Amino acid sequence: MTRIDFAKAARNEPGLDIPERGRKLVTRIDFAKAGHLAVANECRYGRCTEIPGYRISSVGDWFPKYSGGYVREDIGFQRAFETMVFAVAPGDALCECGCGMAHDSRVNYSELLCIGAQNSDEADENHAATVKLYQSMEPPSL
Repeated sequence: MTRIDFAKAARNEPGLDIPERGRKLVTRIDFAKAGHLAVANECRYGRCTEIPGYRISSVGDWFPKYSGGYVREDIGFQRAFETMVFAVAPGDALCECGCGMAHDSRVNYSELLCIGAQNSDEADENHAATVKLYQSMEPPSL
């Protein structure tokens, strides 16, 4: 299975459309951080891809602060990693931190799909397959 080249995304090489503030996303953008989960900052794994109408977010390898950051815990029922899909409304509002992600006000966090995984390789495969699937779909009507 083809893996997403996150290094290419970080370097903004041709073929990736990194939106500037106020510019609409017309293709896809990859982020080396999660796009969901309240405790994502305590996770050692995070990937997010935005395509027109959708956010595909993968997160996992959670080492909670309350455990001192030494004990890994599942982020969901019998899963250490998860890939979720959310609908994203059209618009120009982007995250205030400057990362380029759609602003939370545009994201419907009722997941359209959730796939669990037990390791980062499986999570990478799930993420890539989910991006490919949703790129072939029309954006949702919001």
